[in-house]
Amino acid sequence: MNRLYNLNIPIIGITGGIASGKSSVSQIFESEGQKVICADKMIKGIYKEKQTLPFIKTICPESISDEKINFAILRKLAFENDKLKIQLENFLHPQIEQHFIQQISLDDEYIFYDIPLLFEKKMQQYFDFIILVKADTNIQLKRVINRDNCTESVAKKIIQSQLPFTQKEKE
Repeated sequence: MNRLYNLNIPIIGITGGIASGKSSVSQIFESEGQKVICADKMIKGIYKEKQTLPFIKTICPESISDEKINFAILRKLAFENDKLKIQLENFLHPQIEQHFIQQISLDDEYIFYDIPLLFEKKMQQYFDFIILVKADTNIQLKRVINRDNCTESVAKKIIQSQLPFTQKEKE
């Protein structure tokens, strides 16, 4: 098997749609002493690195306020503009491998990887096992609006940008 980043240890993916409960599942595993690496946390860390602000200023200056990234504006614009979304992904995603590998230790027998876009990025062949966390679309919508303080329109665009659960189940 060709595992993610050519690692020699089994990797169990935790995935699902936005606001479907992946973090809750990850927290359960962590509370049981399991190692869980979270893609969203790594992305947040990358956003805090010094090279990110100048990059965001270049591609989306309207999302910068007082030398800080306004994530509500950046998210809204990225889901309205495919070119911007691709530029962001092309900047962020290559950095994830380094952050992921930094969290691995020689003592790890296996790793849980909370990765929301596992199916969207066609990465399923790199995982030994995949846990798909699902929620009703109306619940997802309410959770995204409340959690991210965004409009219903933006929340719907985010949800619609992801593969439907029925398709993920088949893959």
